[in-house]
Amino acid sequence: MIAEFSKKLCRRWDSIHTIRRYTEWVEKIFNLCGKIENWQEIKAREIEDLIFWNKKRSQGTKASYAITIRSFLKFCRSRDLNLINPESITVPKMHLKEAKYLSLESENKVLKSAEKSDFTLKVALKLMLSTGLRVSEASNLTKEDLNKAKFICWLYQIPIQGKGQNTRAIFITEEIYNLCKLRASRHTKQTVLWIKSHEIQRRIKNFSKKLEIKFTAHTLRHTYLTKLAENGVELYKIQKIAGHKCIITTSRYLHTCDIELAQAVGKLHKFAY
Repeated sequence: MIAEFSKKLCRRWDSIHTIRRYTEWVEKIFNLCGKIENWQEIKAREIEDLIFWNKKRSQGTKASYAITIRSFLKFCRSRDLNLINPESITVPKMHLKEAKYLSLESENKVLKSAEKSDFTLKVALKLMLSTGLRVSEASNLTKEDLNKAKFICWLYQIPIQGKGQNTRAIFITEEIYNLCKLRASRHTKQTVLWIKSHEIQRRIKNFSKKLEIKFTAHTLRHTYLTKLAENGVELYKIQKIAGHKCIITTSRYLHTCDIELAQAVGKLHKFAY
């Protein structure tokens, strides 16, 4: 049944990483229950105990486990297997955190140091900081994608396959476009950067340590999207640029500070008194 569940995720165009994680978590929970061959005997309480007993496990990880098991149980019910009700598995509440992003000073330092780093890392850093691409999307950007680029309003519009195989467009400057073309011309693989996402993450991690600025590949995405919000771009436009399904996720980039709040209230008092 787990193999069938995996095939369903493939048909849904989930990423390989998501499929592997879902199937591994389902197997782990049912193996811990000791009833991998007798799923009908498993109770909701047993599953919840296994998910929540580990105090070191973060709230987010617990929620992910619960959502995964729910998804699997729903799939089993769609195959007429009489298992426990998926809704009986409790999903812990999650508080949406503000996205972490680089300050202007740190961003400038990263870009300046990138000029002295290896060429592949330089292109990856500039590409993600100027587009908000996820690391997987950056590593999967192909030479064919570049060839499909259209020149619109002094920017190159490039169609990409985003998370969940959803198609969207990114917009890059001529400088970034030429850097990508140059990187692509130096090897024979189909992708632009030539290296996989885990290798990009590893290089960025080492680069971060050397620079003594704590950031990850995803921080670059947060930085780009935050800059859009700070420059007054409407939330629904940021959602489309980011490739978010839910606008609540996009709202993480609406960072505020005491000064901005004071200015907002000050406008009211200015006209009222």
